[in-house]
Amino acid sequence: MGEGQATWRQILPVFIIFLVFLFAGAGIFKGLEEHFYDPGDPPPRRRKVEHVIQEFVQNVTSNGVTEDEVHSLVRQIEIAKHGRILEQVSYQNDTSYNLDYMESWYFCMTIVTTIGYGHMGPLTDAGKIFCCAYAFIGIPICLILLALVGGQLGDANRWMDKRVKEQLSKKIKNPGFISIVGILVSLIVMLSVFFFIPALIFTLVEEDWSYLEALYYCFITLSTVGFGDFVAALPSDTMAYAVNTIYKFVVFLWIMVGLTFLAGALDLMVTKLKDLGSKVSDLDVPDIDGVNVDMADLKLPKGLKSKMNKDIKPKEVSEWGKTGRYNGGFDTPL
Repeated sequence: MGEGQATWRQILPVFIIFLVFLFAGAGIFKGLEEHFYDPGDPPPRRRKVEHVIQEFVQNVTSNGVTEDEVHSLVRQIEIAKHGRILEQVSYQNDTSYNLDYMESWYFCMTIVTTIGYGHMGPLTDAGKIFCCAYAFIGIPICLILLALVGGQLGDANRWMDKRVKEQLSKKIKNPGFISIVGILVSLIVMLSVFFFIPALIFTLVEEDWSYLEALYYCFITLSTVGFGDFVAALPSDTMAYAVNTIYKFVVFLWIMVGLTFLAGALDLMVTKLKDLGSKVSDLDVPDIDGVNVDMADLKLPKGLKSKMNKDIKPKEVSEWGKTGRYNGGFDTPL
């Protein structure tokens, strides 16, 4: 573990605070949305849906189509397209707006992780104001938690990289090749644990998801792009409520650990690239002392400097190799 790095015991209280923040936010959001929602004056997007339906019914009255039948059709289209009903279409005065608590919790999770699927959103002004304030406080808390856990998982990445190097060094003597293989092994393991295997699980749990769609969902989620065209753990008629609740929490843990592990893997790759850059910058011209060597064909990186911070040109190095004197005006090794 790195110096000054938080331990799992120190991370646990932060994780508990984060969970409390999620559950409290879900309850507040649910209460605000339901309390301030006026069925008699729905949001414009719901009125637009209703207007489209009424217009359609008026155009096909000769066929005896009723608004209820159109509403039923719209619900079936929503289920076929998204796997669930995004919003209640009707806004009659007797239609209540009941927001499920775990759906509210899931929505709060997408806010603080900045995934933002867009599968649901606040309908009331109070809900909109709360979402802004909740994101303003929740996102930094989530980032702190991800940084703490990422440090621990970064150690796991480095441990795995070290083990791979130890095994390869027994058969291969090229340090550069060993370093590249170590990065590739870490990348493959990370992709398998957080992309390939979860995608397979999603194809088994989610209805009508192909493996490519599930893999696409995993990448869009963990990259926090979150288009929302595919969203896991939404309510369905085939899954019991308790099972769906557990499924939501498992998906939440996968997202949190996946985000931190991905950040740790990227940190490892950046560290490797920095080390490689340092080795290139520390490159010195070979110290040729009194040996008759023709260096006319020597290829040097652009911008190479001598130990006295003088610019080195290939032509001057060639002359120095032949005469022992460098045109820069000194007789010391480069």
